[in-house]
Amino acid sequence: MAYRASQDLVHVTTEGSSSPLDVDLAVLIARIQESPDASNYATLQRFFQERIDNQMAVHISKENATRLCRVLMLRASDKTENKLRPQMTQTAKMSLELLFGFAREVDEVQDVLEPFGATELGNRLKLERHLMEDDPDHVLMTTDFITFLSTNYPKFKDWKAFVGPSVHDIVLQNRDSLPKRSFDQSAPRLSSASHMPPEGNYYDTEIDQLVNVFHTNLGSGLDSIDAATRQNTYGKNSLPVPDPPGILRMIWNQLADFLVLILLLAAVLSAALGDFIAAAALALVVFINVLIGFTQEYKAERALAALNSLDVPQAKVYRDGGNLVELNSAELVPGDIVELQSGGLVPADLRIFEAVDLQIKESILTGESDAIEKITEAIPRPNLGIGDRKNMAFMSTEVEKGRGKGIVVSTGKNTEVGKISKDLLSAGSKVTALQRKISRLGKILVLIAVVLCAIIFGIGVARGRVPILEMVKVAISLAVSVIPEGLVAVVTITFAFGVKRMLNQNAIVRRLPAVETLGSVTTICSDKTGTLTEGKMCCQDAYADGEEYSFSGTGVSPEGEVLNSSEQPLMKDCLPRGLERLITVAVMCNTSGIRNGDKAKGEPEWVGVGNPTEVAMVCAGLKAGVSKEQKEAEGWKCIRESPFDSGRKRMSVVYRDDSGRVLVLCKGAPERLVKQCTGIFDDNGGDETQPFTEDMFQRIENRASDMAKKGLRVLGLGFRELNLSEEEIMELDTEELECNLTLVGLMGLIDPPREPVKRAVEQCNEAGIHVIMITGDHPTTAKTIAQKLGILTEEYEGAVMKGPEVDALTDEQIIALPNFPCVFARVSPQNKLAIVTALQKRGEIVAMTGDGVNDAPAIKHSDMGIAMGITGTDLTKQSAEMILMDDNFSTIILAIKEGRRTYDNIIKFVMYLLSANSAEIFVMMMSVAIGLPIPFTAVMILWANLFADIPPALALGVDPAVPDVLQRLPRDPKAGVFNLWTASIVLYQGLSMSLISMLVYVLALWVEKYEIPHARTLVYSALTTMQLVHGFLSRSMRTSIISLETFKNRWLIGGFFLSMALLIFGIYTPGVQDILEIVPLNLLDWAKIFICVLCHIVLVEIVKLELRLRAHLMRADKRRFFAEI
Repeated sequence: MAYRASQDLVHVTTEGSSSPLDVDLAVLIARIQESPDASNYATLQRFFQERIDNQMAVHISKENATRLCRVLMLRASDKTENKLRPQMTQTAKMSLELLFGFAREVDEVQDVLEPFGATELGNRLKLERHLMEDDPDHVLMTTDFITFLSTNYPKFKDWKAFVGPSVHDIVLQNRDSLPKRSFDQSAPRLSSASHMPPEGNYYDTEIDQLVNVFHTNLGSGLDSIDAATRQNTYGKNSLPVPDPPGILRMIWNQLADFLVLILLLAAVLSAALGDFIAAAALALVVFINVLIGFTQEYKAERALAALNSLDVPQAKVYRDGGNLVELNSAELVPGDIVELQSGGLVPADLRIFEAVDLQIKESILTGESDAIEKITEAIPRPNLGIGDRKNMAFMSTEVEKGRGKGIVVSTGKNTEVGKISKDLLSAGSKVTALQRKISRLGKILVLIAVVLCAIIFGIGVARGRVPILEMVKVAISLAVSVIPEGLVAVVTITFAFGVKRMLNQNAIVRRLPAVETLGSVTTICSDKTGTLTEGKMCCQDAYADGEEYSFSGTGVSPEGEVLNSSEQPLMKDCLPRGLERLITVAVMCNTSGIRNGDKAKGEPEWVGVGNPTEVAMVCAGLKAGVSKEQKEAEGWKCIRESPFDSGRKRMSVVYRDDSGRVLVLCKGAPERLVKQCTGIFDDNGGDETQPFTEDMFQRIENRASDMAKKGLRVLGLGFRELNLSEEEIMELDTEELECNLTLVGLMGLIDPPREPVKRAVEQCNEAGIHVIMITGDHPTTAKTIAQKLGILTEEYEGAVMKGPEVDALTDEQIIALPNFPCVFARVSPQNKLAIVTALQKRGEIVAMTGDGVNDAPAIKHSDMGIAMGITGTDLTKQSAEMILMDDNFSTIILAIKEGRRTYDNIIKFVMYLLSANSAEIFVMMMSVAIGLPIPFTAVMILWANLFADIPPALALGVDPAVPDVLQRLPRDPKAGVFNLWTASIVLYQGLSMSLISMLVYVLALWVEKYEIPHARTLVYSALTTMQLVHGFLSRSMRTSIISLETFKNRWLIGGFFLSMALLIFGIYTPGVQDILEIVPLNLLDWAKIFICVLCHIVLVEIVKLELRLRAHLMRADKRRFFAEI
């Protein structure tokens, strides 16, 4: 590949034809994405070059420009895996060169690059690494690209922001070799006064550059005419908020439910026919169902309603020559100068340029309760989190102290909180799988009721023995038999029991139906830090003087030991000299510490203060018996400190030790630190040093690579002795101070996995639940943790995808991934949302964990949003269905177990209720068909359905979990409540009870010549008693009642006796008898009922035996078979 600084797009030297191309651009981008070889790059280059050669305007769609940039930026960062001396791949070089060419010629590509900060863009493209290549042509091209950006984009005016100081001289040398044309504006539109720059964070941009970007004035602000023009472009500064439904609309939503409408119709018809008791009972059922549904919908709206409180009504703005005016914050536009005062709210996203003791509380975005002290200097670091952008003020956050001024850089939906609001609103309301299934079941039951009513009414009228009015009552009674009136109430109460049990497992469920969703989850997308891991860094390995060491103990704690390579503990008072030197540098070149926790505030025994990595080093020092306090007590005195920055990736301190020596102690990224080293301590454990030769370099590189492969964060530590006065030391440049170091060694740190999580992941695998790790951490670290936890197995080896790779894919491509990755690293909040959406479109039921406000959209869109109770923000918790009080992944598994138990129990009582109701239907149908008197009145059926059936149904809702509840595969989310097996079982059980009841009824009327009221009471009591006993049989579809530990569910026993008591109360209580139209029974009648119960138990047990035999024969697919029935 050859480069020359000319006006041509790009010159990629390849062999072959250069005939005109007519290739679809999207196809070309996809080819490079899938196969980044030279031929595909050459094809893409020729695609554009021919259009330029033919003087064609090169314009592409915004979508293709975005995809093109994402793919080329992703490939431009490819480098070899060499830890200390990584090289850019040939693919990376071609990608950067092509991107530069397109940026010069294509407006749409220029627009895609403009929102990036200089530091972020330099980091994404690895420009600093490209400048270190041995290829002079490539280095010249990279310099030309940087020059183009700094010349044409006002925000990129300072080219030094793209790369660190270590390569500034390289850029300066190559700039002298560039032609004058390279310093001319080839894209003047980007700096014209009419150009509206994109909204963004601009935390890495200097204020003077920002003033030029937005064409504003820090003293006078914008004039009103300019502001009005800008508002036409940028829009109003208001958040997208929901239009909350009124209370009447919510009530109507519940009344419009199909099942509720049918119950209302039945109540109206009953009242019209004079059966006011039945009408009142039905109206009561409707009221309960509507109340429950309304309460759930009202709570579900709270997350979106919380967004209304985020808008800021007023803002103080400098307009029209410097006049400070108070405006409606909706009128703010990018470029406005806003004043902030203590007690007020930030009206838009601002880049702060004046701060007087300014502290802003950002808990709604970060979850941190402490206010952030704001600064005005640019922060040249890429990919900063919201909490680290200390020169920014974000919309809806609160000014707790001080005052300041800032330039508006983002408004409305483009602010940080606006992006979240927009994504939350797009989620819509959630309907769980069970809710859909119950709704579908209700429509089927209503259809059955209508058909049966029509058939029975037709038969009755055709026979002519029953008056038409009486047949209408019969039809209504039949409809009441079909519809399980207590179903919604029982489901809701069962959910409530599940919520209470989950609370005991440290899981707060905010929406009752979410209990069932947990039981149906097929994929868990989990954050790594603090959920899968402890959330606390600790030192794991060390390397010094040719020896390897390790540290026991985890978390923020001084408890533990230092172990040698044979894993034998070392005594604190006789550490090897090299290890002692390494730990001394680690604890002295450190600004953090630990303290005793306040138990009254619920803090742990030890609390870290400061940077987690440095806290880990402090703990490692205490395990070795070395601490900063001890050294300072011995006479060590700090002279100077050079804090860490992303440019040099190092930190250093200068100390005078207890012997009077002046020492430079330095730590940082090993690939940067070794470049400052000229020597290394020898392997004999003494104080002698030797030159840092190529062999020594290779040895250190191998150790660093080994640590990195284990997922450790590797830090290098160096040392230097100075013979200068304190005044001379203070005058030294940082680079001069940190040169000629002697390498002391390496330390490897990690946020270790939680101990119970590995077993929890194993349980997920056994339960058929796929666990996906989604983290912002480094891919190697994420991969190692995933391997340790069993998330990443040999089957999925290498299945790790980075956030930029997700950015480069369309939604359809993510959905179509053949082997969906189980680890996503370096992801953004937008990546999380894309991953969740793709999984849902693949048919998965997705649970998503998160803690920050940026996680709220993905949590809201997922089927089961899970927020962290300790670190989670208020808005994130409001968006979630469940909150983990301990932020522990293992708690999710316990909750899933409860969810599956709850789902199983719901299916149990649904089958129980439908078996019982179907028996009533069959008895009614057969009686009418053969000309017998109607066996049940509508009131008798309502009494049985509400007072006899519901107590056992509720007791089934708290039935203990079956032992294999986490060894089954998840239920198919697309399947209905019933499949062929379960529907057949319900039909069989209903027929069993109905045929036995009909036999009793026929014998009573035709053989024993009972009076009709007596016969009705007998068949009613026989059927009701069988239904109550059937509750015990319904605890399992396949396990015998003998093996079920019948008395384990004490609630079911209590429900049985309560319902029997209510039945007996209705039979033998005067007044109630008249309402139910029944008469007392004698002992012989009860003996007949007992025989009926025994017959039903035998018939049901025969079918259970058949199912067990069938499952045994289908042993290979037993987990799926059991999951389905």
